[in-house]
Amino acid sequence: MRKLIIFAVTLVFLFSLSIGVFAEEPAAGGGQDPATEQLKAELKALRDELKGLREEHKELGIQVKEKRESLKIIVKEAKESGDGEKLEVRKAFREQAKELKLELKELREAKKALWAEVKAARSQKDFETIKTKLAEIIDYKGQIIEKVNEKIEILDEMLEALE
Repeated sequence: MRKLIIFAVTLVFLFSLSIGVFAEEPAAGGGQDPATEQLKAELKALRDELKGLREEHKELGIQVKEKRESLKIIVKEAKESGDGEKLEVRKAFREQAKELKLELKELREAKKALWAEVKAARSQKDFETIKTKLAEIIDYKGQIIEKVNEKIEILDEMLEALE
């Protein structure tokens, strides 16, 4: 009985090896046409560019946070000392910052809507739409970075005026 089981397992093993020999080999390049390969390469380039913009935005966010902390300390000292002049200067700059904040919010909402469109196109495997939407997202991300740079300039001006 034991010899029969070993013989059966050996036959199954040999049969499974022979299937691999007679299987068809995939076409070169993964079986995809060159246009699809080129499109995927373009998408990868767009994703890499987007990644670079994310890093830049992250660094700018750290700068904004540091400047806000410095500003909080100065304002706190001004409140404790009763220096109304510094508080008035702060109010003038805050109006500019509020306008900029609204512009940033609009840009971020538009970018968020584009990401939803990218996700929908990804589920349908519509690579052309993904490519165009990623290009638009990169444009919005660039505009956001410009606005954050403006915000940093406003914070710098505010810090200089309060010191």
